[in-house]
Amino acid sequence: RTEERTEEEVYTRAEMKRLLDNSGLPMLLFLVVCGFAGLRHSEAVRLEVTDVCLKESVIKIQANRTKKKVRRVVPMNKCLKSWLKWLLPQRMAFQNRPGYLIPVNNMSKPIARLAEKIGLEWKHNALRNSYISSRAVLEKNLAGIAFDAGTSPGTIRSNYLHLMPVKDARAWWKIMPPKHGNVIDLPEQKAPAIA
Repeated sequence: RTEERTEEEVYTRAEMKRLLDNSGLPMLLFLVVCGFAGLRHSEAVRLEVTDVCLKESVIKIQANRTKKKVRRVVPMNKCLKSWLKWLLPQRMAFQNRPGYLIPVNNMSKPIARLAEKIGLEWKHNALRNSYISSRAVLEKNLAGIAFDAGTSPGTIRSNYLHLMPVKDARAWWKIMPPKHGNVIDLPEQKAPAIA
């Protein structure tokens, strides 16, 4: 007899925008690292600020903070990097849990409050599912995606493929932080060589 497997759930771009638009700093950081870096909830709350390497465009997750106890490095794409550049300065001003990226060590209550506040069902693991599913649809490199997410290509094939149409996957990665009217993004420049 085979057990019935439940389908994994994902968030739409509109649902993610609602979550982000109605969140404060701790929840924003949580949503961003789970939804745009594919971290598990427990990995996200254990992440330290020093694990976020903007210059290298990666998040380094130490083995003792992962489910599989294997160190991994998650690459940052434009979406994730934009959010972290915007949120990290705000995090530095927040006094709770110094050293940790997310200033709250248990997200259960904040998640429940947010879901109730905006009238949106919280879908367990949907942030991570959306990250993996959108990348699988767009990139097709299951081994690379599995490596970044700390899972296996077989698990991606059986659980995450075809959860999100291509159009929705593209839209997922276009969710950017708010632009402020008096801030202009300047291209990064290298310092001139000293003769």
